[in-house]
Amino acid sequence: MGTQTRNIRQLESELTRFQELAADRSHDELAQCVRVLGMYLALYKNRFGDIPACEYEVLEGTGDVNEELQAIVTRGLEEAYAMLRLVAGGEALAGHGAMAGSRFIN
Repeated sequence: MGTQTRNIRQLESELTRFQELAADRSHDELAQCVRVLGMYLALYKNRFGDIPACEYEVLEGTGDVNEELQAIVTRGLEEAYAMLRLVAGGEALAGHGAMAGSRFIN
């Protein structure tokens, strides 16, 4: 199996895992997750600038996907999953960003 095929399967797996978790969450839990992830995105943009439009196109399924971008999107889904687990579990977010929190979640 080639690297690109493996990356696509991993991306699809992360998306499925996130969708399954999100389907069982309340509106309030999803809203809290969106607020926290929005904060992370705002912090990123303040530090590094806007995300190029071509990267948003990939998320919409209309752009070309290379290995690096696939890895970034997969990591983003992993972070979203970890954040939703933190919010849904009622665990404290103080001092634990999604990246830190994901180390504590199976």
